[in-house]
Amino acid sequence: MYVTGMIQSRSVHNKDIASVMDSTSKVDSDIRRIERFYADFEMNYSLFALILALCLPKGKVNVCMDRTEWQFGDKWHNILAITVQLGSTSIPIWVEVLDKSRGTSNCEERKEALKMVFKLLGRKRIRAFFADREFIGQEWIAYLLHNQIHFFIRLRNNQYFEYRGKNCQICKVLKGKKQALFDDVGIYETRLSLGIFKSETDQKIVAILTNTTAKRSRKMYKKRWSIEVFFQSIKKRGFNLEQTHMKDPERIRKLMILASLAFVLSLAIGIYVHCKIKKIPIKKHGYKAVSFARKGIDTIRERLKLNQSSKRICNYLFDLIAERWQLYQHQLLIFVG
Repeated sequence: MYVTGMIQSRSVHNKDIASVMDSTSKVDSDIRRIERFYADFEMNYSLFALILALCLPKGKVNVCMDRTEWQFGDKWHNILAITVQLGSTSIPIWVEVLDKSRGTSNCEERKEALKMVFKLLGRKRIRAFFADREFIGQEWIAYLLHNQIHFFIRLRNNQYFEYRGKNCQICKVLKGKKQALFDDVGIYETRLSLGIFKSETDQKIVAILTNTTAKRSRKMYKKRWSIEVFFQSIKKRGFNLEQTHMKDPERIRKLMILASLAFVLSLAIGIYVHCKIKKIPIKKHGYKAVSFARKGIDTIRERLKLNQSSKRICNYLFDLIAERWQLYQHQLLIFVG
């Protein structure tokens, strides 16, 4: 009821959600139920990660790590998320609220988060790993190499590297060229590849470090944008997550998980409508008129308005999860066990 209430209200405020929940209780009673849930319920985040992971397509996947933050009053919310690319967007499978008001994550926080993904998916299922400029450092790169993960990570433009005996700085390499590709560069006490190019949108220098080849860096790194689409989909384009009045980190984490469930449910139903009922039209600019997630949100809101129960809507997602459980039962039993 809460998840579909979030979708119907497109809000994270308890009163807004309670006023549209599929419930026979009074609004004030449902508000108190929501408050008790956030205050008292002990959420098993590993099991929620399992539920979200069961919505993934089969086969190898691209994994993205990023951090988002927003401010409410004098309080900053600082969230680390790991998602799996699904087309132009991505599905969240692990979310943590960092124990700090602002600033980057540290290496140990990243390692612990990625260990949960290894346990959930298995290392061999990860095709590539993507991250932005804050996810760098010798220890972190060594950890990815040790686990044999193919990665594409953006570097800061003031970063130095060694190439053919010369000490080079990223911001001084292009010199009027559109791109420069370097294989076998010395950086972070190891030998890697580096692709440097200008962004197509704002002409800023983008440098991608990889343990594959420099030639692959530009095309592959574009896939990282999928995690930004997810963040946008649970914020202003979806449920206005940044408008929450919550300040407690544990409650924020619960809210992120529930928003993730609402997003995945909307995405699944949007894809189903597109594939089985009516295709989303393509505009002149070549993009869909609405995203799969937004189509799912609109469909769910329409069905709830027509008095279709929230339980029936959620059953679609549960059927999908049950189907995936059969596909990945062995790996998932290891994760749960």
